[in-house]
Amino acid sequence: MTQALRILRDRSDVLALAAIFLSTIFFKGEIPLGIYGLGVVAGSALALHAIGIILIYRANRIINFSQMAIGVFAAYGWLIFSQYAPHIFRAFESICPPCVEELGLSNTAFRVNYWVTLVIFFMLSVFMGWLVYMLVIRRFSNAPRLIGTVATLFLSQVLAGMTTLWDRTLDEETRDRGIQLAANPPPNTEWMSFTFFKARFHAPDVITVVAALVAVGLLIVYLRRSPTGIAIRATADNPERVATLGVNVRKVNGRVWLIAGALSGVAALTQAMAVGGGGGGAVFGAGLLVRILAVAVIARMVSLPIAIVAAVVLGMLEQGVLWAYGSTIVLDGALLFIIGIVLVLQRYRASRAELEQASGWRAARETRPTPRELRDLPTVRKFYRTSAVMGGLIILGLPWVMTPSQTALGGAIMIYAMVFLSILILTGWAGQVSLGQFAFAAVGAWVTAGFGIPFPLSIIIGALAGAVVALIVGLPALKLRGLHLAITTLAFALSTTAILLNPRYLGERLPTTLKRPKIFGVDLDQQRTWYYLILVVLVLICFAIVGIRRSRTARALIAARDNEAAAQSFGINLIRLRLAAFAMSGFIAALAGGLYAYHLHSVQGTAYQADMSLTFFLYTVIGGLGSVAAPLIGAAIYGLFQIFSATPLVQQLGAGLGGLLILLLAPGGVGEVWFKLRDAALRWVARRNRLVVPSLLEDVRVDLKGKAKVPIAPKMRRGGGAAFIPERYRLDVDQWAFGIETAEEGPDIQTLEMKEDVAIADESAEPAPARS
Repeated sequence: MTQALRILRDRSDVLALAAIFLSTIFFKGEIPLGIYGLGVVAGSALALHAIGIILIYRANRIINFSQMAIGVFAAYGWLIFSQYAPHIFRAFESICPPCVEELGLSNTAFRVNYWVTLVIFFMLSVFMGWLVYMLVIRRFSNAPRLIGTVATLFLSQVLAGMTTLWDRTLDEETRDRGIQLAANPPPNTEWMSFTFFKARFHAPDVITVVAALVAVGLLIVYLRRSPTGIAIRATADNPERVATLGVNVRKVNGRVWLIAGALSGVAALTQAMAVGGGGGGAVFGAGLLVRILAVAVIARMVSLPIAIVAAVVLGMLEQGVLWAYGSTIVLDGALLFIIGIVLVLQRYRASRAELEQASGWRAARETRPTPRELRDLPTVRKFYRTSAVMGGLIILGLPWVMTPSQTALGGAIMIYAMVFLSILILTGWAGQVSLGQFAFAAVGAWVTAGFGIPFPLSIIIGALAGAVVALIVGLPALKLRGLHLAITTLAFALSTTAILLNPRYLGERLPTTLKRPKIFGVDLDQQRTWYYLILVVLVLICFAIVGIRRSRTARALIAARDNEAAAQSFGINLIRLRLAAFAMSGFIAALAGGLYAYHLHSVQGTAYQADMSLTFFLYTVIGGLGSVAAPLIGAAIYGLFQIFSATPLVQQLGAGLGGLLILLLAPGGVGEVWFKLRDAALRWVARRNRLVVPSLLEDVRVDLKGKAKVPIAPKMRRGGGAAFIPERYRLDVDQWAFGIETAEEGPDIQTLEMKEDVAIADESAEPAPARS
């Protein structure tokens, strides 16, 4: 038994490939040999993308979620320019219309030769890969690897928006009748088409396989023979040691991203020849992305030969499923088990540096509460009271000034906010990155609508089911962490949509409509009533999360997120803690999913797509994960984009560019910026009232002119009770600066400690009566 387990751990990749290939034997009907040939074609494109991801992971220790988007950006532009005569400068009219008109560029149309445009846009994909590294990734070279990985998610949104810009280059007549970017095979290549064992192969299929073989062959020769290739391999193995030998690591990493852009361009351009394009907004397809990640996971993010074999085998499985069942939905559902089992069986020992960089999400600092010294000041109390009253009036009054459709959108945004709060528990506190959080909402919606249980008991049972499923998904988190857990949860989101909500499978239990009931004579079918019910649930969830944050469980989660070894040394059970975080997060997300089912009057798979989970995670990062209010800010930002901008271009560029700026300037999100402004205002109040507040001044240099009263904590008597020191004692702070001043000179912290027998008395002040 021990020997068998050792073989499973050591050769899990080979066993996974064998199991995947042998599974095609059990499909209904006999699969022709030509279908396996089509699988080789599909696997060639997967192999190119997977090799690019592996190269970048080995060089930078991040997973490049924008790998596919780089190539599709170039491929979509190539389809536009090779089939139409676009006005390239017209894409900038939405940014600066007068500029285009004054320069006379609005009527400048271009159409270039098929092969010329192919070369140009291939070079564009190569340039985009290098540009992504130079402008974005290089700035995160010293950041935790999870932050760099999330940066690639934002990059995919930016590239999706830039791909949407290609549509703007077409004239209005073409756009009005709708563009059809069909397959664009090379001209005069019909002689390359042939039939092989009931499968028809065309010129793009042959070109795809040949291009993949040539690209992989050149890459192998380059990595093994050229000095730069040897430097790339050495940098991937040990970048710190290579840097001590005089190798420019940043320059080498730039070339790695250049190679990844080239591989992505070859894969996307050859696929564009065969299947065309589906629109600029469809750049980030979760299904294809999970297949690519599955190939990289089987290859352990290291081996290029195993990645090639795994891509071909997975391509054969895809074509076999398509031949036998007419759809690849079954494969989408099975990808979760393939990835999960392979990751759990893999034997991988990470170094201490990798554990520190990729163990958990630690981008956001915990928000400090209002200092006790200022909490009871009339100015501060008035500010908080006024803000609460005004915010409450705005939220409560919105349904009376909005249309029913706008009120429904407001209710949906509050439901999304509940999912954002569930991400706060799992990612912000536990440090476990989940890219499939909306899938727990789908579980709650399925249970709520599928069993005919009356409202509100159905929502509660659905929430409990979501907690149970989250526990099951969280079991691999006992071994997996960081980047690998993100891949697993993304595969879970894809599988949930493919199997649970699909009418052909488990989705057949779902009713066509879901009517909102009446409770105590109140008709929940009215939009205002339903809006207020969702608001009440959201407020209760916020209070519950605030209470949990003050508990020992949340403090232990945050301690384990920051330092697992130290937390375990204090007797903290990490297994129980992480499972509790998954259960709480799944309960809240599933509760939101049940409300969402009643909100839409049905449960449709299109409303719970895997892309929604990615979007929610990104906007949660934009809002922040340092406090309960930060995810609510992220939900409000997402709602503003939904209300004021219906175009995908603005939403994609806004989320992508905004998220990158947040990661660069304020990794804690907009919530961190908001609370920094609050601390600045409180600091001004402290100076105005001549109060020294160490919790506010410890990280900011402050020079208080004059003498300020220092609040002194009560001393405990030996026999019990408190003895207060009179306020007549003062501290001369003319020469003090609280906080970090310079690296050479800093405040003597010990002199700031108030001792019972040492104090600097202000002789000019009259003694104040002692407090009782």
